Amino acid sequence: MTVLRVDTIAASGQTSENTGSVYFDGTGDYLNIPNNTQFEVGEDFTFETWIYRTSLGSLNTIYSYLTAGTTLYGLSFILTTTGIGIYGYNNGSSSYDALLTISGVVTANEWHHVAVVRSSNTWYYYIDGVLQGSGTMTSFSYSGTPTFYIGYQNDNYANSFAGYLSNYRILKGTALYTSNFTPPTRELEVTPETVLLCCYDGENIFAEKTGKIIAAYGDRSSGIHTVGESPIGITTFQPGLTRSVDVTAGPVLQGNLEYNSQNFLVLPKGTTEEQFVNIASNANPAPRGLRAGGQTPGTDATIDFVTITTNGTAQTFGDLSVTRFGAGGIGSPTRGLFCGGGTPVRQTVIDFVTIATTGDAQTFGDLIGDARTIAGSSCGNTITGLTFGGATSSSTVNSINYITIATTGNARDFGDCTKQNGSAAISSPTRAVSAGGDTNADGSHINSIEYVTIQSTGNAFDFGDLLSAGTGRGVANSTRGIFSIETPSAAKTLQYLNIASTGSTVAFGDLISDNLGGGGATYSSLIRGCFAGIRTPAITSTIEFAVIPTLGDVQDFGDLSEPVTNGGGLSNGHGGLG
Repeated sequence: MTVLRVDTIAASGQTSENTGSVYFDGTGDYLNIPNNTQFEVGEDFTFETWIYRTSLGSLNTIYSYLTAGTTLYGLSFILTTTGIGIYGYNNGSSSYDALLTISGVVTANEWHHVAVVRSSNTWYYYIDGVLQGSGTMTSFSYSGTPTFYIGYQNDNYANSFAGYLSNYRILKGTALYTSNFTPPTRELEVTPETVLLCCYDGENIFAEKTGKIIAAYGDRSSGIHTVGESPIGITTFQPGLTRSVDVTAGPVLQGNLEYNSQNFLVLPKGTTEEQFVNIASNANPAPRGLRAGGQTPGTDATIDFVTITTNGTAQTFGDLSVTRFGAGGIGSPTRGLFCGGGTPVRQTVIDFVTIATTGDAQTFGDLIGDARTIAGSSCGNTITGLTFGGATSSSTVNSINYITIATTGNARDFGDCTKQNGSAAISSPTRAVSAGGDTNADGSHINSIEYVTIQSTGNAFDFGDLLSAGTGRGVANSTRGIFSIETPSAAKTLQYLNIASTGSTVAFGDLISDNLGGGGATYSSLIRGCFAGIRTPAITSTIEFAVIPTLGDVQDFGDLSEPVTNGGGLSNGHGGLG
């Protein structure tokens, strides 16, 4: 599977940046999005993409939302030698109940715009903006847990797509094309009805404009491989759609230079002006840090906040929906989530708050599976939050949950990590790192570090080792993570790593206080990382901060609104947003 993109410079002082495409070899390459009911079609609907077929096989799947195995419910669009077949399944067998087959001119080795539109119960099929035919589908249904695939039909590799797909978009609730039209000449954008827009970024196979997580599968040599092994490269082949990028502020740049789990360089885009604004203000010149719940020594529901760029005592924000300790904190530029925790009975509840305001938390949804205590073991970027491992009442767990922060609803499965509890998680905009923890929720400490690429799904990869084994907490800017690890031999010691690389941590400096309990909440800006509610092992209200881009001992910040430990922490200015 290959990502494609080229750039050209326009004389007007803008960059005319050609959009990208994704190559599927026809023998098992496909993209997958975890279970998501947004792909159920029960109303007006528009599907469109650009295709370049390298082989006119009898069947090439471009859209599939079906249950697994031979018990089929759902829908699929499959290219025939010259047109498209629209298959609807509702009988729970391998055969289809309804098929609309429309002929049309789809030639090999040439770009075509393909659109399928449902208006009421009539389906329309367009090639290059010209209506090829229409028909009525009798019925189809969704049962079980259908999965959405691009380029593949539900365990049937014979129907895999062979060629290139670009600007793959799905709209629900609108029939965009109702008569002949001129296909767009520019990269597609998200509209209010858009539920998917992918295969447009020439440098990132996982780019998706509505925030969904995409997994890629392919065959490097033979057989099916995981997302971490999916072969990805850059070529100059593309469908000719353009986007304009203003370069008056300087050379073309955007985002941070990163390596991801596919071991290729993600090149930057945009302008230096965009880069400066993003990093200098982090979309928030006065980032807030929130602490929620904890042990005082009983359980607590209080949420308090500080402005991370200043010093002083935390102010009251509101209360959690459930009194608890050990909740994991996830922050976007606007919203904060507190996940799981204990009362001491383990909780699955996810709460959310709007960070820039004050007030009580509202219910968001639930974590997957057994309730867990995950304070410190959560992080994310502007779109996606992750939780790593955790503990039930009897054992540790190895699941990674992911949450789309701007929505509400239950978490979904991302993949697996080491079976652990109490790890310290930090993130950049593209990578999440989980460090340390214990394997039995009883002090069986580990020193391993793992990472995942946030924009994909899959199991964690080995990163390196901590200087010492233990549970802990972490803070980070967009490139560096700092950990405080509970260990009797080094209770004050902080250690750091560079998020985009791999390897073992390096000594950073020392806390002022002995952090023997290791249970403080943490929150950070791009400059400061705060450790709040340090346990010495006495429960305190102490907040201390490190200057993340430097090395050295921490400084005194102030106090929480109460003596508390094991609270959840988050901010709207951390490095995962940078």
